[in-house]
Amino acid sequence: MTLQELTEQWRKKAPPAFNRPDAYTSAICASTEIHEALDAANRRRKMVNMRSRADSEKDRLERELGQSAFMICSIATELGQELTEYDVVLHE
Repeated sequence: MTLQELTEQWRKKAPPAFNRPDAYTSAICASTEIHEALDAANRRRKMVNMRSRADSEKDRLERELGQSAFMICSIATELGQELTEYDVVLHE
């Protein structure tokens, strides 16, 4: 359906007070402003969601990095203990 057809359909269904060109133009302008505001709100919502997801991903990566660092420290500690024990056995 074209914009002209939609316009005609709206004019046929509109109450008499709105069936004037100036009222119709005002309604179209208001509708356009509402759609633009909704689009802007959706863009902001998507940006917030992306930031939120990025923050969640960053937190997850930091947790994994912390776990990896702990594991590396544990392995290094065990290796140091084994080397110390090996060194003690060698010097006996």
